[in-house]
Amino acid sequence: MSDDVIEYRSEFRQVTNQHQVLDVSETEGLKCTWSGQLLPVFQSRLTFQFDWGTLKTQPIHRIYGHITIFANISGRGMQTTVTNIGMRSGEEQNSFDVDVELRDGHVHKHMVYEYKVYVEPNYEEMLSNRNGKNDTMLMVEGKEVWVNKEVSDFTFETLLLLADRFLLPTITQQVERHLRFSSGLEIEHILSIAEREKFPKVVKKRLGELYNKYACVNVMESQYFRHFSDDLKRKIMEKYEKFGGTPRDMDEKEEDEEEEEEEEQVEMHEDEDNHDLPENGNID
Repeated sequence: MSDDVIEYRSEFRQVTNQHQVLDVSETEGLKCTWSGQLLPVFQSRLTFQFDWGTLKTQPIHRIYGHITIFANISGRGMQTTVTNIGMRSGEEQNSFDVDVELRDGHVHKHMVYEYKVYVEPNYEEMLSNRNGKNDTMLMVEGKEVWVNKEVSDFTFETLLLLADRFLLPTITQQVERHLRFSSGLEIEHILSIAEREKFPKVVKKRLGELYNKYACVNVMESQYFRHFSDDLKRKIMEKYEKFGGTPRDMDEKEEDEEEEEEEEQVEMHEDEDNHDLPENGNID
């Protein structure tokens, strides 16, 4: 099972000789404050301060990944700087300084950054401490493992992993019931898990919840659909056609989406070109 991914990209910000806060963001509970300034040696010093105390997921062991900074260089496009980051539970390190070399000093002081980090849950903390929601204790390799009475959508992937590793069918059955009757996840996500874990009752139940062609379209356009088995794809297409949908409808929708994507790409390039222009008409 892969760790959860959190990604963020800022807007362009003007970096000056004065140290200042450039951007404050919160993405899926992970806060990041970007600050920095230009230095007199064709360099900029940027600081990224993370706060992951508000992450509303399972207990966390560590967060790791990278930050990418893009500096707009006159006549040379974007200069890219990448730095790796890592934070662990119980450690105070959550601030990262990055020195960006500005080639020849020809920078128009406009920068943008993005980060991509992975969140690794703390499995031991999740399953070793009893709280008000836990009601079942299992012995796994001589250790007490408390299983939640109500499986949450944040932890069921972890439970499936542990159930497979330690051969705990009771947990697997509990997760299967959760996916059939009470999960708040999107149908396409549930179908993807159900196929992977071989939960035919979950697949049948969730297919029955596709009540019209629009619900079918949402599933067919999701990131999960291309990974479905041919049999599951066929069943969804049959329901789509049963509700009056035709392949032509899908083709026309794809054409519209392609046109919208092309327009967005043109607008993005125009915005980047505007940042290539000097603020006062002269090259710094």
